[in-house]
Amino acid sequence: MSIFTRWSFRNKAAVSILTILVLGLGILSYTTLPMEFFPAADQPQVSVVATRMGPILMTAIATLLLPFLHRRIFFKQNKQCW
Repeated sequence: MSIFTRWSFRNKAAVSILTILVLGLGILSYTTLPMEFFPAADQPQVSVVATRMGPILMTAIATLLLPFLHRRIFFKQNKQCW
């Protein structure tokens, strides 16, 4: 065991106080953080523009082929491909 672990087992009250202090400082810093530093929470959007394909063929590709390819990529990344 490390020195810090042994110290924390012997001083449970000190660990509790430090935990509450760190939690309080985290809440304080979150509330005082300017909005410019928050990440953008925009929803991603996809636009498909077809110049030579017909609308029926484009709809078929978007509704049948793309979900199939997405599943294959997802399973290959997670190494759960059957």
